[in-house]
Amino acid sequence: ANGNSNTLTLNAGTYYVKEIKAPTGYTLSNNTYTLQITKTGALKTVQLNGENVTPALQDGKYQILIENAVIFHHEPYASSASEMVTEIIQYFRLDTEVSSAYADALLAGIMLDTKNFVMRTGVRTFEAAAYLRKIGADTVQVKSLFSNTISMYSMRAQIVAHAELYRNNAISAVKLQDKNARVLAAQAADELLSIQGVEASFVLYLEETGVGISARSMGNVNVQVIMEQLGGGGHQTMAATQLKDCTIQEAKEQLLLILEAQENET
Repeated sequence: ANGNSNTLTLNAGTYYVKEIKAPTGYTLSNNTYTLQITKTGALKTVQLNGENVTPALQDGKYQILIENAVIFHHEPYASSASEMVTEIIQYFRLDTEVSSAYADALLAGIMLDTKNFVMRTGVRTFEAAAYLRKIGADTVQVKSLFSNTISMYSMRAQIVAHAELYRNNAISAVKLQDKNARVLAAQAADELLSIQGVEASFVLYLEETGVGISARSMGNVNVQVIMEQLGGGGHQTMAATQLKDCTIQEAKEQLLLILEAQENET
């Protein structure tokens, strides 16, 4: 489920691979994949979407190349998936087929992933935003998509108020019992980055089976690496994890140990 597998000795033949449990935050796939292994141990074919695909062996790993793809768009420097989709719409001149609601959603996605055009923002990011505005995106409507109720605003303020500074990190651990705890934690983590001197923020919150941690940074601290050590993941500026059968205090102690170890390494 996490993209890794154990090394197995398989005889020649046909095998079927199916996901039986999805990682937290992911949807379980209903697809069944068919693999054919030859007598030499080589992977002959993989069936994807009803078609047999021949994988290529490169550097000891099998690479699946999809031929005759309708479209392939890979841009590692893009700010977000929303920016990439916007460029595709612009390239194919689909202006008239995109409603203002879709334009609002795409602009909201760019604003969310760039933290309001601060992180991973390039010239093309602004061009995509300008194009969305041109085809009907309403900035006021987009702003309203990020609005909260007064109770959620109050709880987020409570999380920020309980934050403690540990070197250049802001850590808030609040025993908040709310169905929107995960959303509030992410919002509070973003807000904590606005504090002078804070390079990374961590918000710990209660979940049904344990404790969740939402982590954010301005780029100088790789929160992905930190969350991976706690069984989670993400990317450099945005990551998270869930710790099962754990109290908030225990989770905080684990986090502090990792932060201390990183500080000693530098």
